[in-house]
Amino acid sequence: MRNRSRRRRGSDEINLTPLLDVLFTILFIVMLTGTQNEKSLEESAEASLIEIERLESEAAGLEDKILDLEEQNSNLQKKINRRDKIEDSNKRYESNAVIVTFINEVENGYHVLKIYTEQGEQVESFRLGIDRTEYTKNHVSEIISDIAEASADHPVFIVFHCDTGTIYRKEEFNPIRDALEEQKKEYKEVFYQIVEE
Repeated sequence: MRNRSRRRRGSDEINLTPLLDVLFTILFIVMLTGTQNEKSLEESAEASLIEIERLESEAAGLEDKILDLEEQNSNLQKKINRRDKIEDSNKRYESNAVIVTFINEVENGYHVLKIYTEQGEQVESFRLGIDRTEYTKNHVSEIISDIAEASADHPVFIVFHCDTGTIYRKEEFNPIRDALEEQKKEYKEVFYQIVEE
């Protein structure tokens, strides 16, 4: 009887060594793949950062190009508006008259008065301002006087396209209007019209 009980005990024991070998092997493989995955994740993260930096620099370059295009478009639009206003002035008076167009604009942060002939050639351009009212009145009078004397055989029609959004101070508008009125009284063949926009 004793022999049988000893045999059972001996046969009931489990040898854990192969099982532990397998577990350590699996653990080693898991750790090895984990470090490899970490390395590959770090490499892909670095590659992603480099790609993001490249895309950001390209985006900055595109933003600069967009700003340049917007500025070019704005300048082109100003030229088109000037041309349209000069053509509008010419249509207002269909005769052998000399037609002069006044246009006020903002240029480099200053309010500017530009004067054009009917061919669209710029005769004069000067800065306006509340500190320059006397200068504005005298200068506009001189320009009109020179044009009137140079074209004594033809009437002179002046169209002032007054952009009220640009001339927002009466101090800038009044000297131009006063000069136009004075020149109209001085020269019988000088006429003007103010077109507020």
